[in-house]
Amino acid sequence: MNILTQILIIFGFTFLGDSIQAFLNIPVPGSIIGLILLFACLQFKIIKLKQVEAVGTWLKNNMAFLFVPITVGIMVHFELLQLHWVNLVIVMVISTVITYLATAYAANWSQDHE
Repeated sequence: MNILTQILIIFGFTFLGDSIQAFLNIPVPGSIIGLILLFACLQFKIIKLKQVEAVGTWLKNNMAFLFVPITVGIMVHFELLQLHWVNLVIVMVISTVITYLATAYAANWSQDHE
């Protein structure tokens, strides 16, 4: 499938998610809602994987570059980060441990139910 069509499909789901979030005033980012909708369409075979695979793979492989603007934007608030760095480190460590445990639990659960 043509690259432009794949980009339009992915951007369409992002726009749909943002629209749903704005209309229903849900406290979840619209991009996440769009990803959930795209995932559901892939699971129910409404959209075939090959219809978004090339662009999705490219986005995944270049994800590090997509975080550069966010990181630069955070540096505007460097004084705030200096003030609360201990709290931030604690939250990052705890959330990382919770993520590891949840992933391990999900992996064990999925192996037990095969």
